[in-house]
Amino acid sequence: MIKEVKTSNELLTLDVDGIVHLKFPVKTKHNLKTIKEHLEGVEELDETGQGVLLLVHFKNLVGMDKFSRKFINTHRMVVAHKACAMLVHNSLSRLIANFFLGINKPNFVISSFTNIEKAREWLLKQE
Repeated sequence: MIKEVKTSNELLTLDVDGIVHLKFPVKTKHNLKTIKEHLEGVEELDETGQGVLLLVHFKNLVGMDKFSRKFINTHRMVVAHKACAMLVHNSLSRLIANFFLGINKPNFVISSFTNIEKAREWLLKQE
């Protein structure tokens, strides 16, 4: 791993392939404050200025409030995310990911996966 940014509820890590891994150390629900912290962390790790390839490890994310869901489609958020792969680990995280995709689909390329290698391969093709 190359570089790391910690927010109040996330750990963002840039790996050698240029993929940013997003992990939630404890069970959390995003609100407007934490989603803005996420954006600042992503922008800090964006070495090209063209948006990051984000791999979200969905374990421990239990939801987002309506304000953070609306914020996802702001211009600054869309520009900061070139593509997003959501890695789901169990039926609850799959449910949350599907809800997220169905209700508030972001205006950037996004897909969900159960296999980390397939998620990484897909992200690297989005360059």
